[in-house]
Amino acid sequence: MTVGTTSFRGGGHKPPASHLLGVASLVLLYLGLSESRKAIMKGDVILGGLFPVHQKGVKTRCGAINKDRGVQRLESMLYALEKINNDTSLLKGIKLGAIILDTCSSDSYALNQSLEFIRASINTVDATAFECADGSPPTIKFSTKAITGVVGGSYSEVSLQVANLLRLFRIPQISYASTGTSLSDKTRYDFFARTVPSDTFQAVALVDLVQRFNWSYVSLVSSEGQYGDSGMTAFQREARSRNICIAVSEKVPHSATEEVFDAIYQNLLQKISARGVVLFTRAEDAAGMLRAAMRSNNHVFTWVASDGWGKQEKLVEGLERAAEGAITVELQSTEITEFNDYMKNLIPTTNKRNPWFEEYWESVFACELP
Repeated sequence: MTVGTTSFRGGGHKPPASHLLGVASLVLLYLGLSESRKAIMKGDVILGGLFPVHQKGVKTRCGAINKDRGVQRLESMLYALEKINNDTSLLKGIKLGAIILDTCSSDSYALNQSLEFIRASINTVDATAFECADGSPPTIKFSTKAITGVVGGSYSEVSLQVANLLRLFRIPQISYASTGTSLSDKTRYDFFARTVPSDTFQAVALVDLVQRFNWSYVSLVSSEGQYGDSGMTAFQREARSRNICIAVSEKVPHSATEEVFDAIYQNLLQKISARGVVLFTRAEDAAGMLRAAMRSNNHVFTWVASDGWGKQEKLVEGLERAAEGAITVELQSTEITEFNDYMKNLIPTTNKRNPWFEEYWESVFACELP
């Protein structure tokens, strides 16, 4: 797959005043309520970062730590900024900094978190209008330095929500993983760009695999949301053009329970002649389908999965029998040995700029820090 280039449009009309007033009200509410954790790297030019440090919670806002596609991606941004700052041939006299937030893999929570990035773009709090109980002037706890641009999010539905907010303040946004086709619409997302191709190309690759096995009758399971919806639509369109029929098309709802996954798997078994099942799902939903297969003790399908599953080995731990024979698609990437060394040398006692690193460490090494 190849990645195209995109330029931001600097022109255009200013957003309606009513839109800005509405957002300003939300920001003021956010300032009074938010005490969320953030990774901070000081600098002259500040970039925002949005990463799914945690998975989406079922009964809570945030779930388990997301090691590979959350914490490691966050650290890759900090690593890249350090490399740039230490290279004297690049930004002479200017240091890049960052404020990085956790989306908890949720579009609504990510939108709330993103208010952090725009509060410096509206009127700052007038400290002279307030006075402490002892008569001293108040201290503003946050930096008023404006965010120059935002890196993120990961999931397409997260990037969609955030893009709608950031464009009002003309803040550029670049995603490292959002592949939803809707984000290609530059009339709506003119301040959004990405370093990955849209789901259209991935759908073509999945259909190529189906044809390679000489299958003309397959089932399809997708995740609810922009990623799964756009992927499912693109796959169905490409499959029809090549005379491939869809036996069953199932959608995994947000926060699906075991009962939901079991019901979907039983529906797949109703069309047993469709031995190939295409998964255009998020990682947690792919794992949910594998667990349902294990519970049924009927492993008859060959999975062909999108990059939501990709090459994540952790996803299939304990589910190897159900995953046997699966073929997954992953975006082409190059291993960076220096970054691997950087990650290996990180320890909780020195990596204080990442407030989630201790939790990551405990998860990786199955231990509990004092």
